[in-house]
Amino acid sequence: MEAVIAVDVPHRAGADVTVASVEKQLRVEACHGVKIIAEALVSDCGQSSLDL
Repeated sequence: MEAVIAVDVPHRAGADVTVASVEKQLRVEACHGVKIIAEALVSDCGQSSLDL
């Protein structure tokens, strides 16, 4: 819930939000079987300017 809300609220406000996975794949399974699909891997974001 913490990850979903932290992504959803800024996105709804019009912020440019990129979800990046620290795992080796984009699909991450969270608690209770919740599946989140990231848009990028953190390892691929090295040249990007990220705020958080």
